[in-house]
Amino acid sequence: MLPRHCRSPCEAMRSRLCVLPRLILAAALVSLQVRAELACEPGETGTQRESAKAHYRAGLAAYDAKRYSEAIDHLTCANQLLPNPAFAYNIAVTYEAMRDVPTALRWYREHRRQAGEEADKSALNAKVAELEARLQARGVQQVSVFSEPPAAMLSIDERPLGLTPLTLELNPGQHRYQLTLAGHETTQGSFELRVDRSLDVAAKLEPERAQPTAAVEQASAPLQPEGHDPSDRSDSEARIGTWTWISLGAGAALMGGALGFELRRAQLDAELGRASQLDYQDRHDAMTGSQTTARVLAGLGAGALLAGGVLLTLDLVADGGDSGVALGACSDAELCLAARGAF
Repeated sequence: MLPRHCRSPCEAMRSRLCVLPRLILAAALVSLQVRAELACEPGETGTQRESAKAHYRAGLAAYDAKRYSEAIDHLTCANQLLPNPAFAYNIAVTYEAMRDVPTALRWYREHRRQAGEEADKSALNAKVAELEARLQARGVQQVSVFSEPPAAMLSIDERPLGLTPLTLELNPGQHRYQLTLAGHETTQGSFELRVDRSLDVAAKLEPERAQPTAAVEQASAPLQPEGHDPSDRSDSEARIGTWTWISLGAGAALMGGALGFELRRAQLDAELGRASQLDYQDRHDAMTGSQTTARVLAGLGAGALLAGGVLLTLDLVADGGDSGVALGACSDAELCLAARGAF
């Protein structure tokens, strides 16, 4: 029987709304649609707290009936609507009943983080140590990576793995990580994963430093040698437009996201052979969802890179000379039209 007590809820994680260029607006809509399908919305007449309690009670009933997958669905929805240490603990207990050691360990550790000083440290630490020992017997150990702000792309040992916060199992030893997020400086570091103990890694991403105004003005108006004609740009560097960089950057980011989902799909596919009968369908659905998302992001990324390539070509061609039209009167009083430059 699961404990039915409630602890003080943690603060809900807040997401930031980003403004995207038109070129990648479709990618944003797809991402929002996927997240909406996975979210647990409150009922039309119920508040968020009431809906969370209803999911919690339904999860307990499903657990008592040993319908563990159904219990996970309800308890996870309750925790999404109203993060609470009791919900995280019950999710951990349910996964342990399903013999899913890595996920059970993840949720026991999440319960410990949420509960803080209110947690029953002795019993909880003993349970965590027991599951860590079972992972150690498999030759791996668990690490959780958090970033502030969240939703940064995480790469470990030069392999993109997904968005933070992210929990995964790795071989013990030294590992290097990298966190990238639009509008922030890239953060790099390393950690030592012990054989017998899981690990939390937290990193703070600093906003990108704005270029000083004086440097911008100097870069935008370089000194010209005496007698130099500003209209003659044959000896100047090619100027790449802002939208070109945005298109290329968006394409690279989308392709990176597609790679992350594909790696997740491959991981789920590898785990299907070890999944229990009760858990098989859920893992298969998750694998299919990751595959679909990877394909959508890959298609959008390819489109963005193609658009960036076209814009880059136009920038380089347009930089080869000025385009203009000159009108004048010919010697025989007829009107002449002359065009010069590149179009």
